[in-house]
Amino acid sequence: MKIASFQDEYLEAAGELLARRHQRDRTMSPELSARFEKPEAAMAAIRAALARKNAAGFAALDDGRLVAYLIGDMVINDVWGRSGWVRAAGCAYDPDAGVENIRDLYAVLGARWLEFGIFSHFALIPVSDPALIGAWFSLSFGVEQIHALQDLEQIGRRRLAIPPDIELRQASPADGPHLAQMSDVIWSTQVKAPVWAVMMPEAVAGTAEGWAEL
Repeated sequence: MKIASFQDEYLEAAGELLARRHQRDRTMSPELSARFEKPEAAMAAIRAALARKNAAGFAALDDGRLVAYLIGDMVINDVWGRSGWVRAAGCAYDPDAGVENIRDLYAVLGARWLEFGIFSHFALIPVSDPALIGAWFSLSFGVEQIHALQDLEQIGRRRLAIPPDIELRQASPADGPHLAQMSDVIWSTQVKAPVWAVMMPEAVAGTAEGWAEL
């Protein structure tokens, strides 16, 4: 097994691995977009991960064949401090070759982050792959957040008991100010015990603007 820096020549094989991973992901979460089951769309997602500021990727090669890759980027700001991130499209592997390759790749990527003083590391991992989750847990990672999906079209087909003074409709750009007013709902709870998440006072206005853009 050889670990090498991620090169453009690995993109096609990486797209195949990510597309196959996405197919497995959708068996548990069918609400996920089906388009990433196509290698072309998966390749575009990988290119986007590589294009992020301060991004770097590494590939695991078995006799020249790509069997796993790991891509991450470094973020330095007031909220997350100095942190390294493996995004949703930044990790895929060939199950036949084993998940151990991801551990080996992180040993290289994590070492690079440490050289830049990046000591907080985060990875977004699909819940459909217990072996992959176990590999990250064995590296001392834990769960900070769990992201869920809800198919709004399926909700629309049900008969919901809606109170008479409540209107349920699709949102529009005109609803931006209303969303902005709700922008503190999550962080104002998460800054309390036992999470003690960070929310700098100067970031409050920007968070409201971000919610309005939704």
